[in-house]
Amino acid sequence: MQVPWPIEGGTVFNLAAWQFLFFIAMVIGHHRQKLSERLSQLPRWVCFLFSGFLGVGLVQLHSTNGAFLEEWIPGLNTKMFLEAFFLKSALAPGRLIASFILLQFAYLATTLFWKPIWAALGWLLNPLGQHALYAYTMHIVIIVLFNILLSYLSGNLQSNGTINTVLQLISVLLIWIMVRSRSPRHRTE
Repeated sequence: MQVPWPIEGGTVFNLAAWQFLFFIAMVIGHHRQKLSERLSQLPRWVCFLFSGFLGVGLVQLHSTNGAFLEEWIPGLNTKMFLEAFFLKSALAPGRLIASFILLQFAYLATTLFWKPIWAALGWLLNPLGQHALYAYTMHIVIIVLFNILLSYLSGNLQSNGTINTVLQLISVLLIWIMVRSRSPRHRTE
């Protein structure tokens, strides 16, 4: 569905599909108090472990390309099924289910382990959170710059997991440095 307009060459970002997630988040945020009251009765550790178990299942499904599905449904073309079920650009049902599972896990992990996370990464997270719009804007600039620089190098370095991870960590640290250097409060510390 191309609403309200098609994006030329937009194979990954389908505006209508991604706005659906945005509006779901807005509705959840609007009803946060009521949801919080109802969900507070559920035991967090049980939900955390269950969402973690489901997350491991998703990883297993991905890493085996759904091999077990062929046993359950003979003749199923698992590659085509999984591609369609988890299609990113159309925000297919599998992507919604996976998002729900992994966002629950991330929320519960952050809630349950906030003190050690803050102790280890507060120096990084606090400035980025306080300047989130600037950090978001600069991450786009850095991505464009890296893509320009990488186009001059041989091979597809972005497909190399280790190099890609290092580049992403460098990007986060660059943004953190940029945030710290532009904030007067951080310059004096």
